[in-house]
Amino acid sequence: MRRPVVLVAGLVLAAGAVAVLDRVTPLREAVSAVYGTAQSLVRVPGDLRPVEEENARLRAEVLALRQAVPGNGSDKSARTGVAAHVVGFGDDGRTVTIDAGGLPTDVTVVDRHGLFGRVTWSGPVTSTVTLLTDDATSFGVRMTGSREIGVVSGVVSGVPGRRLLRMRLLNAGAPLRAGDLVETLGSAGRRPWEPGVPVGRVLSVEETPGAPTRTALVEPLAGLTAPGLLTVITPAGGRP
Repeated sequence: MRRPVVLVAGLVLAAGAVAVLDRVTPLREAVSAVYGTAQSLVRVPGDLRPVEEENARLRAEVLALRQAVPGNGSDKSARTGVAAHVVGFGDDGRTVTIDAGGLPTDVTVVDRHGLFGRVTWSGPVTSTVTLLTDDATSFGVRMTGSREIGVVSGVVSGVPGRRLLRMRLLNAGAPLRAGDLVETLGSAGRRPWEPGVPVGRVLSVEETPGAPTRTALVEPLAGLTAPGLLTVITPAGGRP
């Protein structure tokens, strides 16, 4: 009767170790393999993984349909979704560890609300996702309504545990107000960023007369501190 307790304890320690050793590739790979073995041992009957994989696939298909709208400028190459859960948080608040491995890197990760981040490392059974609010990350965005384009990057909000995005629109005269929605502009080849993914909602607009750009703070839509089911968007064929 004590075996499940030991396994769960080992699973927690292994997941923590993956987060701590995030930048040590050989050690990460070893801990990743151990974590995956422990996870398979504690799974219970009625595993929901097939249902979650189907949800992930459907999310990817919905995203592909959004991109297929005429005039959005995106390529139509097929995408699929891989289901994943967060099993560890980086100490710096910029990365998480997910329970899906063998993934291509530099691909988009979403939750049911919108953009979550991108895969930056992948081992046999776990991977590292860098959050969209990482302050070393910037990427192109488009206003959902006006279609004006700009760039966002991560910033610390001043509230412990809360990170926001600072957006700069290229058109200084662009209409912009609190509540406006922002989506990804997309990357060349759709890596790391898929186009048309909801990013966040404008929280406040910084009024600076004479400035060459319009600046605002954007609150991410994704549940970064309480993540649910994640979907990794990969090229059709999935894992390498």
